[in-house]
Amino acid sequence: MTEESIPKEGAEKTANDPLIGKDFAGKYEIISVIGRGGMSTVYKAKHKYMERMVALKVLHKHLISDPTSVERFKKESKAASSLSHPNIITVFDFGVDEDSTAYLVMDFLEGTTLGDIIENNGPLLETDALIIFRQIAKGLIHAHARNIIHRDLKPRNIVLTLEEDGSVLAQIVDFGIAKMIADSEQAVTLTQTGEVFGSPIYMSPEQCSAEELDIRSDIYSFGCVMYEAVTGLPPFLGKNAVETMAMHVEDEPPALTEVAPGCQVSKKLEKIIFRCLEKKKENRYENMQELLDDLPEVLESKVEIRRDGTRAVSLSQLVASSSTKLSRSYERRPQKRKKQKSRVTSNALASIFGGVLLLVGAFICFYPGPQEDPGTPLKKLKWQLLMTVADFQIRNKQYSNALPVLEWALGDAENLGGNGKNYDKIFETLVKQIKVLSSLGMTIRQQETVKHLADLEKEKWQARGKLYIQDLQQAKDYIAKLKAKGKDPKQFRDREPLNLEGDSTALIELARRLDLVQAYAVEENLLEMADELYSELYGKDYFELADIKLQLAECLKKEDQIQEITELKLYEKVVQIQDRKNKMEDRAPQDSAEYIRALLKLGQWQRDRSHFDLARANLTRAIELARKGKAINPEEMPEFYNSYADFLRQVGNETEAARYEQMSRELNPKHSRK
Repeated sequence: MTEESIPKEGAEKTANDPLIGKDFAGKYEIISVIGRGGMSTVYKAKHKYMERMVALKVLHKHLISDPTSVERFKKESKAASSLSHPNIITVFDFGVDEDSTAYLVMDFLEGTTLGDIIENNGPLLETDALIIFRQIAKGLIHAHARNIIHRDLKPRNIVLTLEEDGSVLAQIVDFGIAKMIADSEQAVTLTQTGEVFGSPIYMSPEQCSAEELDIRSDIYSFGCVMYEAVTGLPPFLGKNAVETMAMHVEDEPPALTEVAPGCQVSKKLEKIIFRCLEKKKENRYENMQELLDDLPEVLESKVEIRRDGTRAVSLSQLVASSSTKLSRSYERRPQKRKKQKSRVTSNALASIFGGVLLLVGAFICFYPGPQEDPGTPLKKLKWQLLMTVADFQIRNKQYSNALPVLEWALGDAENLGGNGKNYDKIFETLVKQIKVLSSLGMTIRQQETVKHLADLEKEKWQARGKLYIQDLQQAKDYIAKLKAKGKDPKQFRDREPLNLEGDSTALIELARRLDLVQAYAVEENLLEMADELYSELYGKDYFELADIKLQLAECLKKEDQIQEITELKLYEKVVQIQDRKNKMEDRAPQDSAEYIRALLKLGQWQRDRSHFDLARANLTRAIELARKGKAINPEEMPEFYNSYADFLRQVGNETEAARYEQMSRELNPKHSRK
């Protein structure tokens, strides 16, 4: 499904459209364009009588004279409207108006997609992924029971929204190319040209070969979705649609750890995913109910720690923050990875060739140009041709010939987007260039290129940070105008650009990326502006300020701005905010991981400033609460013990220090002292 299928407030278009502001079908007032696709346009509209916001999908005028497209649109509408399930988007109206314009009406969703979550935050934790997988399985069970195949299941067709209780609701959207199995006679009519529908990255082998499909095709696509959710990358990704489809037909999917070395997935879930990805459909699950029965239940959501030691953000937090400025694209271009060796035979190519010839329209939609991948198709094609030539020369060890070709390709990649660099293509070109320089023994230039690559990574995140800062500056300017008119900014918090509630998670993630590339000045500016704005709009005790102040303190510490941390009392304020949050939510201190970690950070800060009496109280209190409750993961405890051991050594108590270090080693022998 393309951007047109995701009715999301943040995706509204400003294009001049003749239907904007008009009444449609006698009962819908069209407000704005949400998105456009090859077959239709989706509008944000209001039902005049029900006072309800809806997403109105209208077939493009230039297709209305095509009986096949009209028939397909009616079929989509009928199929989608027959589905009524919590995990499937609701389609509650469709028809053809007096101008012979076909349309259908869906719920207007304010959420994000699984594709957005993976793109912006990487692979999901297994517990979070299972929350989504089980819901999608239930939705597909409902559709399959009515002989409806989705045929285009992918992360972008899974919308995630927050329920009132804070849980995440997953819904399947766009049964736009669904096939009614029972209606076989008309199904033949609609598919007799051999058209292939769907996104090549998620197509089943039989779909790639334009063969007859059944519900097991969706099971294969679901396997691709699950694979990408836990690794961050799809199982197959060729240079183009043809190669990708051929890989689905011929190649075996790589192991999860081969694609994502840090992937931590249970053997049970891994086995489920690879059974879904069997080439022969008879070797897959027979139906979605069988698959659902195998999927583990998620009994409890617990705090998990990443391999780099940072605390994982919860799924609900990711969903809540996903519509912020951190992600500015409507469509995702899948990440590149080391090219898989393709074992494509001539028979495999022949089996999919007929379908591929008619896939051009879908292929164009599949490779849109989001802001993170700027450049016209023509410029990208030229760059791709140069890279193909360089690949050929590298395979044949013609390194001296490949080097100037890569320099040419690098120049194109740096100018693909006109006003903005195409960082992904620059990175890909530089990686190949480094390999060639190594083969030629050009060590000094190779080292310079590696440094250039690191500098570009820093430049990319600095650019995103500055873009976010511009948005925050707009909010500050808006507040200044409101105050000049004697108005209270708090009364306008639900309006752009002041609707910042829930944005802090994405902001913190961006700050951490800036921290990793040592862009401390931009990180500091970003966090200080955020601290000021949140305090202005929501008050100095606003809970989300705790994470912002803590990240700011860590940033300033790396910049050796000790005096500023002391004057602002950042660590102390984090503890105070978390304490108030506990009292507001009637939660015991030992049940609040955030409060306990804040105490630990404060104790470490006081220890390093030689405020030993204060440090002792906070470090021992943090250890006491961590032991008493279950909020702190056992893997975190070595940091608590080592921090206190370091304090004890500084005050001359070597015996006790050694005892706490031993306690730390017993929990994790490899844990380094903090």
